Amino acid sequence: MTQLSCLLKIDKTTATKVVQKLIKEGFLIKTKDKADKRSHHLYPSSQSLDIYKEIIKEENKTIEICFKDFYEAQIESVYELIKKMRKNMEEDWYEIKKV
Repeated sequence: MTQLSCLLKIDKTTATKVVQKLIKEGFLIKTKDKADKRSHHLYPSSQSLDIYKEIIKEENKTIEICFKDFYEAQIESVYELIKKMRKNMEEDWYEIKKV
């Protein structure tokens, strides 16, 4: 759960609760690692793969709406600013969590 919580920038407790709920709802499959019985692997279920395309379609539609009437240079500027904001947030998160 440590790798997942670091990837998502959330604490381990929250990651565990979310994963348990997704398993219970049938969106994730959890298996034990064959080499290291303490480790687990998470995989998307067929149910989650079925809705994935719809989620991406909606996300792309939202992005398209957000950038309507933007010039290419403006879109690139927004992208660079968001990258910088993400870096700042990651640094802060790692400092707080001491990861």
